[in-house]
Amino acid sequence: PREQVLLENVESLSLRFLTGQDSWHNQWPPQSLPGSEDTPSLPAAVEVTLELEGFGELRWLFAVPHPEGAPGV
Repeated sequence: PREQVLLENVESLSLRFLTGQDSWHNQWPPQSLPGSEDTPSLPAAVEVTLELEGFGELRWLFAVPHPEGAPGV
């Protein structure tokens, strides 16, 4: 595959996923959800954290829309 640099001086990038029960997980789907046997198909939100050399930490929080009747949060 062909590689393309999109952003330089990236020290770290991390993602976290929020369930409808207000618990954060570092992967989706989470390995287990407390009190639930069913894993939602989508998280309630996704947090993206990017740390850039010489600039510091940037953080974005994205709400995930869910169609009516869709399984999930």
